[in-house]
Amino acid sequence: MKFIVALFLSAGLNLSPSFFQSDEAVPQDKKQSFKVQPGGTLNLDVAPGNIELTPWDKNEVLVEVEGLDDEDGTRLKITQEGNTIKVRYKNRSRRSGDVDFRISLPKKFNSDLTTSGGNVLQHDELVGSFILVSGGGKVRLETLTGNADVQSGGGDIRIKKIDGDGKVRTGGGTVDVALTTGTLSLETGGGNAEAEKVLKNLKLVSGGGNITVGEVGGEADVSTGGGNLHVGTIASNLKLSSGGGNVVVKGASGKVELTSGGGNLTVEKINGSVSLTTGGGNVSFGFVPSGAGFSKAKSGGGDITVYLPENAKATIDALIKLRVSRGSRKRYDIRSDFKATDYQKNDDDDRITGTYTLNGGGERVTLETTNGDIEIRKMK
Repeated sequence: MKFIVALFLSAGLNLSPSFFQSDEAVPQDKKQSFKVQPGGTLNLDVAPGNIELTPWDKNEVLVEVEGLDDEDGTRLKITQEGNTIKVRYKNRSRRSGDVDFRISLPKKFNSDLTTSGGNVLQHDELVGSFILVSGGGKVRLETLTGNADVQSGGGDIRIKKIDGDGKVRTGGGTVDVALTTGTLSLETGGGNAEAEKVLKNLKLVSGGGNITVGEVGGEADVSTGGGNLHVGTIASNLKLSSGGGNVVVKGASGKVELTSGGGNLTVEKINGSVSLTTGGGNVSFGFVPSGAGFSKAKSGGGDITVYLPENAKATIDALIKLRVSRGSRKRYDIRSDFKATDYQKNDDDDRITGTYTLNGGGERVTLETTNGDIEIRKMK
């Protein structure tokens, strides 16, 4: 027999706290309510349990529990302490089956939620701090206005908007956060991750999945153990690393550092200084030197192509190391739209070198590859 508890927490009814703390099963026909005020806290700790949150305009909290039988009902405790609503449920039996906690609460209410393994769904907008720990279920959240800390042991997490700072972690599922108005820290043990728009800084880590970042208004530090990285525009410093995947960046400013164990590195346009390193892939980047500092691009075995404005001030040192038979050396070369200050290529050497002083010289830029071509082109 299924067990349903509908508990309205609102003042007005003179119920003793002992009623909610009884070890006896809560009667099926009991419906009670207590008033709460905006700014209170829902404190829920259940094992297991799916959670569904629905904000409304009433100064009440409604808890509906489905999926319990009479014996499980004795382990359900729902109490009120001041402006805090507490829900506790621990299933010690071996019986399977989902338990659903459907909760309606004021829009302006804090949430502190723990479930050992259920799914979590939140509708509309909640205003207040939001803390969620799920042992492994899926998480779907709409709009959280306030700081948010969301964690799942392994399920997928999707959040439409965090209007504040956010910390989002999952042990291995997919993570997708559409909009964060503050700083976002996002982590997955191995799944794919996406941060579509972050107005401040971004820290994103995946154990091995692909990563997609749209727009970041501050600095970005992004890494994956082996997946591909695709990044839109970054307003400030950028640091990206992949254990072996390809890296694509639309645009960045400031200090830009890209590293891959063996994938290709492609950057549409960088304003600032760069450090691009790959174990064996191709490197291609558009570059507007900052005029200060030092920049480099290095590949263990791919081609390197750099595009610079015609009026850029830079001093470029290019080096191709040759690790092939003498007859094959002629097919590798340095090609440039800018006139070389110095160029050296000799069949008896194991390298090809060139120096290019653009518009009187400026920021030092080094380009280095092994068994690959280097091209220095004017930006169109």
